[in-house]
Amino acid sequence: METKENKLKVYKFQQKGWIQTEQLLNDDIAIVVDQTQNRIYFWSGKKSKPQAIEMAKKNLLIKKIQYSNYQYRNNQAEFPSPIMEEITKSLK
Repeated sequence: METKENKLKVYKFQQKGWIQTEQLLNDDIAIVVDQTQNRIYFWSGKKSKPQAIEMAKKNLLIKKIQYSNYQYRNNQAEFPSPIMEEITKSLK
């Protein structure tokens, strides 16, 4: 989902790669691309399997190349409020 005010895009990981989405589940793995701050945030749901998380991290290289000038963040405890709000809003 991309919003005009903060230019956030949410992608979830599936076996075939990253797809843009507006909806996440607690077993999903996702990245939030913040185009205003030039950052990529890696998020894994509470029910995500460790094997799926590792596979997603390996496939993250594609997005890191696409957004090569962006900083990468994966410590969810340090995500800014707008990022967590976007994730929470996307959860179903």
